[in-house]
Amino acid sequence: MLANGTNPPKVMPYLGDCYDALANLTFVKSESSGKVSFETVDELIATDGERVPSSEPSTMEGEVENYLNDYANSTQNDFIKAIEKV
Repeated sequence: MLANGTNPPKVMPYLGDCYDALANLTFVKSESSGKVSFETVDELIATDGERVPSSEPSTMEGEVENYLNDYANSTQNDFIKAIEKV
């Protein structure tokens, strides 16, 4: 995983090893070109198929341990905000 850290699509198959119940992340499509950006994600997909959109897209650049921790913190904040609304 660390060897492919700068290539987010190659990291995706190992997400479940790091985070329980996380199966995949959805990469953002560029509005101008229609191509998928492999540096920006906007949704997580749980192992049960549930899709959870992010409040803001997250960038997957740099070292894998940093960008996954940043994404985990962002997602945790999204969940806290959603719970506070209930």
